[in-house]
Amino acid sequence: MDLGGDVVMTPPAGYTFTAERTRMFVEESRVEGQTPLQGVGPMGEVRADSYEVLDNGDRIVLKGNVWTKFVRTRNRDGTPV
Repeated sequence: MDLGGDVVMTPPAGYTFTAERTRMFVEESRVEGQTPLQGVGPMGEVRADSYEVLDNGDRIVLKGNVWTKFVRTRNRDGTPV
């Protein structure tokens, strides 16, 4: 299934990913995109030129000009930042 025009993906982990186009391989439980991806969530932000979501969403492979920004939400002793 091909999706186009500001595709928004929101997996249960609390992230929001956006891309211009996404291709879903429903029978394979796989998603791929050859257009840039942007994401934001509890651990920070991510950008990549292309991506693939595998293993029913358990694994995301980012490709090309990958950029990440991790946000620390707790100190090492478990107290909030």
